[in-house]
Amino acid sequence: MPRFAGVEVGGTTWVAAIAEDHPENILEKFEVDTTTPDETMGAIVAWLKERKFDSIGIASFGPVDLNKKSPAYGFITS
Repeated sequence: MPRFAGVEVGGTTWVAAIAEDHPENILEKFEVDTTTPDETMGAIVAWLKERKFDSIGIASFGPVDLNKKSPAYGFITS
């Protein structure tokens, strides 16, 4: 069965989850308070590296760089 990883990037909390077969069939969930970018992203990446999944979806608050010619295209801006 396929496994899905999902990450919701929030202003106060980030949530990561692993689901199997159907997105609503959540097997594991991890939450971390939003602090510095390196610390918060590092915690999520470390958690995900210990799990197996076939695909990942990321939901993020904006704003993001929408200029397709920008080297930061798709990145969260400050």
